[in-house]
Amino acid sequence: MNKIKTDLPKICIGTWPLGGDYWGSQSHSDSRKMIHAAVREDFTFFDTSPDYGKGRSEQLLGQQLPKPNSKYIISTKSFIKPKKSLIKGIENSLKRLNRDYIDYFFIHWPSSKLDAKPMIELLEKLRADDKIKNIGVSNFNLEQLKDVQNSGDVDIVQNSYNFFWNQDETFLEECKKMGIKTQIYSPLAQGILTGKYNRGDIEIDDSRNKMVLFKKENFITTGNYIKKIERVAIAEGLTTTQLILKWTLSKDFIDSIIVGCRNRAQVEELKRVRGRELKQETKEKLNTMSKEACKGIIKAKNIFDHSY
Repeated sequence: MNKIKTDLPKICIGTWPLGGDYWGSQSHSDSRKMIHAAVREDFTFFDTSPDYGKGRSEQLLGQQLPKPNSKYIISTKSFIKPKKSLIKGIENSLKRLNRDYIDYFFIHWPSSKLDAKPMIELLEKLRADDKIKNIGVSNFNLEQLKDVQNSGDVDIVQNSYNFFWNQDETFLEECKKMGIKTQIYSPLAQGILTGKYNRGDIEIDDSRNKMVLFKKENFITTGNYIKKIERVAIAEGLTTTQLILKWTLSKDFIDSIIVGCRNRAQVEELKRVRGRELKQETKEKLNTMSKEACKGIIKAKNIFDHSY
């Protein structure tokens, strides 16, 4: 198993919102200010994809990160593709990002129809050519991960995990035992854990209504627990966002978290997640609450309730 060849900061800025598609419209001004705020607060890790706004997210990072940008760590990704298509896609990503290599490159999703092993083999060749530094898989399960390991070294996995969604916890623990780094996305349940959406009849104007946790049946559970979380946050002198992110970072099976940001204010709130850890009794209280809450959530294959 290869060792990680690049730093893996605990907090990664997610740039999916900058694409202006799945999350609703996004202004160029807010995107630019968000990236500049992240740089100013010394966040150095950014997660993106050519599928976020048809390359818009990658392009913004390439334009707005200071030059030279070798200080900044970039992860991007691709669905399973044939050789020519994948190479062309990576070349296009590098042009948009204004870089010579990609620090972390993920296979975005496994496929029930396509074999991921040839893509892992190709990524190893691209690693040898210094086009990518580390290979990752996202949204894989343990069986799927083991299936590709003979074709190359998987350095890192990226799956969903949060207070309301712990279905991949055992998988993440197994990865740690295997020496594979772990990164999780949706630590705020795509906004639910900020406390913004805590009514059972909520309606949103973007694609999150397709996500499992945004189903009305689940809002009864999430709404009840958000109120409890808010009380804990007040006692800790934190916002619900800061409390939940600190709690997530305290998990020993998680090496890094992706936190989506779309404006300067969200970055400035995120900076307070660093520093003082939560008291042990607070972590244990939230652990208990989370286990109880997850029992009331409708089960699905993944947090998006879809497959390829």
